[in-house]
Amino acid sequence: MGLLELLEYLIVKQLANNPAVDMVYKHFIEFQSVSDIGRMYGVSKHSVRGYVTRVLEKSGGSRTKAMTLLKYVYPLVKEIRPVIVSDGDGLCICLLCGEKMMCNVNVAEFHVTRKHMDIVRLYIDDIINKLRLRVKTH
Repeated sequence: MGLLELLEYLIVKQLANNPAVDMVYKHFIEFQSVSDIGRMYGVSKHSVRGYVTRVLEKSGGSRTKAMTLLKYVYPLVKEIRPVIVSDGDGLCICLLCGEKMMCNVNVAEFHVTRKHMDIVRLYIDDIINKLRLRVKTH
């Protein structure tokens, strides 16, 4: 577990327009509580805690490693434009393939992982290359 797993997790969330990417950043980097984050985003603290736990698992179980990785990858992941957007009629549409679906983050994430993992892999490679360049220039 490490950088690649964390990137895949965060990129799928970002492409699916899931605010979990912001939630885990607020928890690990801005030190906000899961309860406060839950209230801010209108989700239960248990959902936020689930996202936090997944990030910890994908970071190898280390809170310090999770914080360090998020510090560097969060801005790069946030540059990615979500591909699942609301169509205004209560449904969501995928901008990549045009498929319509319920506006539910779980449905959207399932769609992204089932149909567009090639795009996720491209974003992973892109972010890894940006991180490598950053390391070389410092």
